[in-house]
Amino acid sequence: MKILAIDPGTSTGFAFSDSGRVLSGSANFQPKRGESGGMRLLRFHAWLDEILTSLRPDLVVYEMAHNRGGAATAVLNQITGKILELVEIHRQKGRVIEIANYHSAHIKKTVLGFAGKGATKELMVTKIKSMFPGQDIQDDDQGDALALLVTTLRDLSL
Repeated sequence: MKILAIDPGTSTGFAFSDSGRVLSGSANFQPKRGESGGMRLLRFHAWLDEILTSLRPDLVVYEMAHNRGGAATAVLNQITGKILELVEIHRQKGRVIEIANYHSAHIKKTVLGFAGKGATKELMVTKIKSMFPGQDIQDDDQGDALALLVTTLRDLSL
């Protein structure tokens, strides 16, 4: 099963697994000076469409938005909407793609064995780096996507 894990945001982490081969990285969709926030969504749309076309995942998983309010929550909800939209567009073209989401507490509990106090981003990245020594993990977004991939693989017993 080909799995694409996405840690959505202006800076988006991704991890892809296909028969034991893992690709990961991150992409930044920050609007440039003078651009509207819509440019973030256009860039994300083009990027994800290319990923879905080239990697052809069977399952797309993403981290759920924590609706705490504010600009960051609005951006995350918009990007999540783009994920759902693009998966549906690819389904309309005859592709079979399942979609799922995970809460960050479940991801932390799977990777660290606990969630809550002490389950910091730094600890998560350190743990993920130890689990993927062959990956050049550049930032916490990429690390979060790999953690999401680990969670998905364990939940599916793959």
